[in-house]
Amino acid sequence: MTARVHTRKHDYIHYWFLVKHSLKETQNTHEHREAFLYNAAIMAIITTEALLNDLSEQYLPTDIFEKLDSELNLKNRTRNMIEHLTGQYGEFTLPEEIKKRDCHIKKIALGNLFKSKEWNDYCQLIKIRNKITHRRTENEECLEGTKIEMRKKWRINTEEIPELIKSLKNFYKLIEKLLSQSIHDYLDIRLINKFEFHKK
Repeated sequence: MTARVHTRKHDYIHYWFLVKHSLKETQNTHEHREAFLYNAAIMAIITTEALLNDLSEQYLPTDIFEKLDSELNLKNRTRNMIEHLTGQYGEFTLPEEIKKRDCHIKKIALGNLFKSKEWNDYCQLIKIRNKITHRRTENEECLEGTKIEMRKKWRINTEEIPELIKSLKNFYKLIEKLLSQSIHDYLDIRLINKFEFHKK
């Protein structure tokens, strides 16, 4: 288990580097600007997935983590992981074979996290990522009106991506603040270190 967690930690550090690199490159190229914005959006979501997988695997019992990890809807999975990590579905101490030392999750108040601008912006990034990775093409046999509606549905506003990623950094800060209240880890630095990647 330790090896898997260690690998994931390196993964999201690398993914976030690609987010920053892509945003920087948008300033240096006009020809490939859209491609770098696409990449920034996709890697921002992958970073968040990897971070929450790492946290959930580290602090949740294996059966709960595996159930959450099998959820296909990313928005639901993100919300469920945060709710479990903040004790919304019950407080618990990890079994000895998992925790090694004292680790406990207690229930805390989430406030307006899931009504916040940061949450809404994160969900908007998911929508953009989905449009990029599941881009639909028009069916030539469909009615003209349907084709127009489909084009509109799958249109991507890449210019909003940089601001959404700035908001994502604030989303990480909100999660870190909440988890520092809900998770007791005998190695406090272990939890803190997981959020250092976006502060550099």
